[in-house]
Amino acid sequence: MSITKLFMLEKLQMESPDIVVIERPPVVRDVETLINLSEIIGCVRGWAVLNRAEYEELRPTEWRKMVHPVGEILPKRRKELKQWDIEKVKNIFNIIPENDDIADAILIGQAWVNQCCRDEIFA
Repeated sequence: MSITKLFMLEKLQMESPDIVVIERPPVVRDVETLINLSEIIGCVRGWAVLNRAEYEELRPTEWRKMVHPVGEILPKRRKELKQWDIEKVKNIFNIIPENDDIADAILIGQAWVNQCCRDEIFA
Protein backbone atom coordinates (compact mmCIF):
# COMPACT_ATOMS: atom_id res chain seq x y z
CA MET A 1 0.00 0.00 0.00
CA SER A 2 1.33 3.45 -0.88
CA ILE A 3 2.49 5.96 1.71
CA THR A 4 -0.37 8.28 0.69
CA LYS A 5 -3.02 5.66 1.41
CA LEU A 6 -1.39 4.68 4.71
CA PHE A 7 -1.15 8.33 5.78
CA MET A 8 -4.80 8.84 4.86
CA LEU A 9 -5.93 5.81 6.86
CA GLU A 10 -3.81 6.86 9.85
CA LYS A 11 -5.32 10.35 9.70
CA LEU A 12 -8.85 8.93 9.53
CA GLN A 13 -8.12 6.65 12.48
CA MET A 14 -6.61 9.49 14.51
CA GLU A 15 -9.44 11.99 13.79
CA SER A 16 -12.21 9.37 13.77
CA PRO A 17 -14.82 11.49 11.95
CA ASP A 18 -18.52 10.62 12.08
CA ILE A 19 -18.92 11.69 8.44
CA VAL A 20 -16.50 11.28 5.54
CA VAL A 21 -17.19 13.21 2.33
CA ILE A 22 -14.91 12.76 -0.66
CA GLU A 23 -14.88 13.83 -4.26
CA ARG A 24 -16.23 11.27 -6.67
CA PRO A 25 -13.52 10.97 -9.28
CA PRO A 26 -14.25 12.07 -12.82
CA VAL A 27 -13.99 9.64 -15.70
CA VAL A 28 -10.31 9.30 -16.57
CA ARG A 29 -8.66 7.71 -19.57
CA ASP A 30 -5.39 6.89 -17.85
CA VAL A 31 -5.69 3.38 -16.41
CA GLU A 32 -3.01 3.94 -13.76
CA THR A 33 -4.81 7.04 -12.46
CA LEU A 34 -8.12 5.19 -12.44
CA ILE A 35 -6.61 2.34 -10.41
CA ASN A 36 -5.00 4.74 -7.93
CA LEU A 37 -8.22 6.72 -7.42
CA SER A 38 -10.22 3.50 -7.04
CA GLU A 39 -7.83 2.27 -4.34
CA ILE A 40 -8.07 5.57 -2.46
CA ILE A 41 -11.86 5.50 -2.57
CA GLY A 42 -11.84 1.88 -1.48
CA CYS A 43 -9.61 2.69 1.50
CA VAL A 44 -11.81 5.58 2.61
CA ARG A 45 -15.07 3.72 2.06
CA GLY A 46 -13.70 0.64 3.83
CA TRP A 47 -12.60 2.74 6.81
CA ALA A 48 -16.04 4.36 6.96
CA VAL A 49 -17.84 1.01 6.92
CA LEU A 50 -15.58 -0.52 9.58
CA ASN A 51 -15.92 2.54 11.80
CA ARG A 52 -19.64 3.10 11.22
CA ALA A 53 -19.04 6.56 9.76
CA GLU A 54 -21.41 8.12 7.28
CA TYR A 55 -19.82 8.08 3.82
CA GLU A 56 -20.72 10.36 0.92
CA GLU A 57 -19.23 11.14 -2.47
CA LEU A 58 -19.82 14.41 -4.30
CA ARG A 59 -19.03 15.13 -7.93
CA PRO A 60 -16.94 18.27 -8.54
CA THR A 61 -19.91 19.95 -10.24
CA GLU A 62 -22.11 19.14 -7.22
CA TRP A 63 -19.86 20.50 -4.49
CA ARG A 64 -18.90 23.62 -6.46
CA LYS A 65 -22.58 24.47 -6.94
CA MET A 66 -23.04 24.14 -3.17
CA VAL A 67 -20.35 26.73 -2.38
CA HIS A 68 -20.73 29.36 -5.07
CA PRO A 69 -23.19 32.22 -4.73
CA VAL A 70 -26.30 32.26 -6.91
CA GLY A 71 -25.55 34.14 -10.09
CA GLU A 72 -21.81 33.63 -9.96
CA ILE A 73 -20.51 31.98 -13.13
CA LEU A 74 -18.06 29.15 -12.59
CA PRO A 75 -15.06 28.81 -14.90
CA LYS A 76 -15.19 26.00 -17.46
CA ARG A 77 -11.55 24.96 -17.74
CA ARG A 78 -9.91 22.74 -15.13
CA LYS A 79 -6.98 25.11 -14.52
CA GLU A 80 -9.37 28.04 -14.00
CA LEU A 81 -11.58 25.96 -11.71
CA LYS A 82 -8.59 25.04 -9.55
CA GLN A 83 -7.67 28.73 -9.23
CA TRP A 84 -11.31 29.53 -8.44
CA ASP A 85 -11.19 26.92 -5.65
CA ILE A 86 -8.10 28.53 -4.10
CA GLU A 87 -9.63 32.02 -4.32
CA LYS A 88 -12.93 30.80 -2.84
CA VAL A 89 -11.11 29.34 0.19
CA LYS A 90 -9.23 32.64 0.63
CA ASN A 91 -12.50 34.60 0.47
CA ILE A 92 -14.58 32.34 2.73
CA PHE A 93 -12.00 31.36 5.35
CA ASN A 94 -9.32 34.05 5.01
CA ILE A 95 -6.62 31.38 4.61
CA ILE A 96 -4.30 30.54 1.75
CA PRO A 97 -4.36 26.80 1.01
CA GLU A 98 -1.05 25.15 0.19
CA ASN A 99 -2.42 23.81 -3.10
CA ASP A 100 -5.61 23.22 -5.06
CA ASP A 101 -6.13 19.74 -3.56
CA ILE A 102 -6.34 21.25 -0.08
CA ALA A 103 -8.65 23.97 -1.37
CA ASP A 104 -10.87 21.28 -2.91
CA ALA A 105 -10.97 19.33 0.37
CA ILE A 106 -11.95 22.44 2.34
CA LEU A 107 -14.68 23.34 -0.15
CA ILE A 108 -16.03 19.78 -0.24
CA GLY A 109 -16.42 19.97 3.54
CA GLN A 110 -18.09 23.37 3.29
CA ALA A 111 -20.41 22.07 0.56
CA TRP A 112 -21.50 19.25 2.88
CA VAL A 113 -22.15 21.70 5.73
CA ASN A 114 -24.14 23.95 3.36
CA GLN A 115 -26.17 20.96 2.18
CA CYS A 116 -26.92 19.84 5.73
CA CYS A 117 -27.99 23.36 6.76
CA ARG A 118 -30.24 23.65 3.71
CA ASP A 119 -31.82 20.28 4.43
CA GLU A 120 -32.54 21.31 8.03
CA ILE A 121 -34.15 24.58 6.93
CA PHE A 122 -36.43 22.88 4.42
CA ALA A 123 -37.23 19.83 6.59
